[in-house]
Amino acid sequence: MALQWLHIDDQNTFGLEPNSTSISSAVALGEFLGINSSGKAVLADSGEGSDSAVEAKGASWADGTYGTTDVTLYKAKLSYIRHGKLCGFSGLTKGGKCYLSSGGGITQTVPTKVGALKQEVGFALTADTIWVDIHPAETVSQ
Repeated sequence: MALQWLHIDDQNTFGLEPNSTSISSAVALGEFLGINSSGKAVLADSGEGSDSAVEAKGASWADGTYGTTDVTLYKAKLSYIRHGKLCGFSGLTKGGKCYLSSGGGITQTVPTKVGALKQEVGFALTADTIWVDIHPAETVSQ
């Protein structure tokens, strides 16, 4: 089952210019997005499996560049949600915390790599649904 929003708590979405056209067409609904040092939208990443940690700011509102994203004449913007109910996952432990993983995904395993981001992005309501609630990231130090 594909991810889908069941409920959105913050009705206002934020539009960000994507880092590149390749990321804007590759983003799937529900993937977590961050902002790079140039102020552009990129897939968020805990840095657990790489050295490119980017804090999550929200989960993507729609697939790709032209779904229900905000399109202007010159730029396509990716929109994201900070609070809401997102379903379509599988195997989650009900009530368990969900953390940012790699490539905009989630995990219920706490990141342990020194220098990686430990960021809670929600909790599991059921085995297939999370309540997205973005928390500030902490850097794993030990």
